[in-house]
Amino acid sequence: MGIYDREYYREEGIRLQPDWNGKSAISYLLILNIAFYIANVLFSQSEVFTSANQGIVNNALKLTAGDAGRPWLWWHTLSYAFAHDATDVWHLVFNMVGLYFLGRSVEDRYGKWEFLRIYLIAAITCGILWLLKAVAWSLPEKSSLLGASGAVICIEMLFVLNFPKQTVVLFVFPVPAWVLGVFLVLFNLMFRPSTGIAV
Repeated sequence: MGIYDREYYREEGIRLQPDWNGKSAISYLLILNIAFYIANVLFSQSEVFTSANQGIVNNALKLTAGDAGRPWLWWHTLSYAFAHDATDVWHLVFNMVGLYFLGRSVEDRYGKWEFLRIYLIAAITCGILWLLKAVAWSLPEKSSLLGASGAVICIEMLFVLNFPKQTVVLFVFPVPAWVLGVFLVLFNLMFRPSTGIAV
């Protein structure tokens, strides 16, 4: 928990950091992700989206294997997390639903600022790890990564670790949160490593 989010600081009325008008960090993350997705669609109306051409906004934000040799583009190790697959709106939907429903309890536990730090550090870490993999496996320079999946899964796993016995719905079955954690790990190990979606 961030020191300024702790109860004793709030009771004394000390506000050393802005409160973002009472909105949660999750609200702002949802707004940013959805806004970037809509902007990408609006500014790329004449384009046909493919895995190689993700639209004007996504092409500017995505992390590519070629970025490893271009230090001036290392900011892509964060920006990719705000660009979602233009060919599949469900990529955005599933990430934001997971962030909203499981992230709220995590934000309540850690506080707004600490939650945001964790989320952003997770996104950057996933970006750096993917870039290292791209170099180690000699992926083509145009291979790319986009999406908040890595950061969202980090938040989901924090939920699982903090609330392992909490009941959640996995598909249509109510299960303890730790079962969701096992499912997420297995799913990502078995089905996601070869995609350009952030994990």
